[in-house]
Amino acid sequence: MKLHSLNQVSIPVPCHENWNTMSEAEKGRFCAVCQKTVIDFSQMQESEIIATLNQKMQMGTVCGKFSKTQIKSTYSWMDKISQKLRYFALALLMAFGIPKMSKAQLHENSNKKEFTVGEIEAISHSNISGTVQVKKTHIILPQAEVQLWKSNQLVLSTKTNNNGFYQLKGIQSGTYTLKVYRKDYVPYVLNDVQVEENTNYTYNIELLKTPQETKPDKKHIMGRIKINMRD
Repeated sequence: MKLHSLNQVSIPVPCHENWNTMSEAEKGRFCAVCQKTVIDFSQMQESEIIATLNQKMQMGTVCGKFSKTQIKSTYSWMDKISQKLRYFALALLMAFGIPKMSKAQLHENSNKKEFTVGEIEAISHSNISGTVQVKKTHIILPQAEVQLWKSNQLVLSTKTNNNGFYQLKGIQSGTYTLKVYRKDYVPYVLNDVQVEENTNYTYNIELLKTPQETKPDKKHIMGRIKINMRD
């Protein structure tokens, strides 16, 4: 599996070991608890991070340090509870008064942790793209709604551009349903769309024009003629 962007990188369970107490090591610090070198990615450019991860992850798991703005972290429910308790404790302290410490200082201290450290997880993403046209005439259809569904849940949606082109990015592997809607056209549904890791798929869609209802001619009268012979 090969990484292409930081959107594929996350630390699902952040490590709570103290970065500052770890011993110095090449490109980072050594954690005595897990016996691993934790690479410091916080000062690297995205291209350097991706190149390093693609090399290191081939040899096994990788631990790293990122700034919170670089990647997403999924904290456990215990982290959320502890965060609420911290705010509750700070609220109590402020209520009873703390000398030489302002409310702003307390808020700053509660958010002091600016980095995320832990084992890195790589998510492989794929893309689906194509065009939407009118069947038989091949006229392009801009502003067509393209949706990707999984288990009756909408995953992604987009609209075709002025060239009738659409693209759905960042799709995880699985089975999906592709749906296309456009006013005055019959909806298109494609089931069992199989998506594998790191693969680009192309689906060019052709829509049928919705049959127009025949409206009655209000300017003319049609029917069987009857002649009155009494006159």
